[in-house]
Amino acid sequence: NLSISEGADVMTPVSERTESMDETPNGFATPTPKKGQNRENEAQTQRIDELSAEVATLRASLDRFTQVLNEKSEELDTAMEENENLRDRLRNTPDIDEDTIHCIVSRITSYDEQRMFQLDEEEDDSLSVVSETTSAPEEDEGKRQKNLEMESFASAMFSTGKFLVDREMFPDSIVCFETVLEVRRELYGWDDPLVGDALHMEGFVRSKMGDYDRALMLLWDALRIRKIASEPLKISATLRLLADLHFSKEENMHAALFYEECARHLKEHDMHDPHLPLVLIDLARTKDRLGEYAESMNFFEEALGLYEHSLDRDDDRIASLQYEMGVLAFQMGERDRGEECFRHFIRIRKCKGSSMDEGVANALFVLGSLHWATKKRDLAQECWHEALEIFRGLGRTDDDPYVRSLKEKIHRAQRRPITRIFRGS
Repeated sequence: NLSISEGADVMTPVSERTESMDETPNGFATPTPKKGQNRENEAQTQRIDELSAEVATLRASLDRFTQVLNEKSEELDTAMEENENLRDRLRNTPDIDEDTIHCIVSRITSYDEQRMFQLDEEEDDSLSVVSETTSAPEEDEGKRQKNLEMESFASAMFSTGKFLVDREMFPDSIVCFETVLEVRRELYGWDDPLVGDALHMEGFVRSKMGDYDRALMLLWDALRIRKIASEPLKISATLRLLADLHFSKEENMHAALFYEECARHLKEHDMHDPHLPLVLIDLARTKDRLGEYAESMNFFEEALGLYEHSLDRDDDRIASLQYEMGVLAFQMGERDRGEECFRHFIRIRKCKGSSMDEGVANALFVLGSLHWATKKRDLAQECWHEALEIFRGLGRTDDDPYVRSLKEKIHRAQRRPITRIFRGS
């Protein structure tokens, strides 16, 4: 009744060793799972069920998102098809000529005159004849309807004026903005933001036409209204127009003050506003006019920093700014800085494929003179030869002052070594 277990050093009865074994139908004994193993198996089964439920949920979500994606794709295809159809319609639509535009403006003007005449007659009739059957609510409804019509008319006139401005038909747009201003003042009073918009646009058009005094009055009034409404972007837009107006009149002190205030408003609203670097560049040019070169360079550098943050490093706007900074650096006597700016300008323009670029030729002309003055004669001749090729490629003849000057410089540079030999130097 005793057996020796393999690897054990004790004698164990067979009956004790088989207590933990279950008999199988074929007569072999199998181990009976312990309670810890049962719990572990149950936990694994539960985890598998949970994962299966999560997989089913994810598959249902995927199916739903796939369906939404397909619907959006169909909408996109439909929109692209409609867009292409619209493009075809626009290509086949003839352009509006100026005679048609003049006819539209004259009809709008005549309609406005008839409308004002009818309104005057209706007001006179309402004052002379008082209907006993008309109640107060009916009168209020009639007045409200007339106000809605006048609002729609003013909006249409404003859009027409902006359309004419986009086509640079400034004299024709004046009557539109004058009418809008009159109607909106009648509807909303003199300090409403919509009145400020009309004043701003008429002031812009007057400044484009050279009527600076009238434009100044309109823009000042627009600025007053927009400051009441506390609209930073609109305030900065009017400030910039006032600055441009004074800049055009060469009133540089006033222009600088307005540009500085405009830049301050834009910075307070959004440092990444796309108009901010343009205002800073205008301010730098104004400071340049005033002879304040250090401040001018500071504003140019600030604008360059904004451009480098928001634009590609080879953008044409960065190239143009580098050119202006180079010119200013030479004016300030900073030759190394001026050369660096011009090199950046030339690199960007050439990177854009502008081989025949007058700006590049001018920059090479200046760099050649700089190299000549600093005894870098070979570099000077290279710059001058390249500049001469560009000017000739642009169709400049030998009588052109730049071409004539370059040919003289190159000729003098080529003769220089021989002269030095004869002098014994």
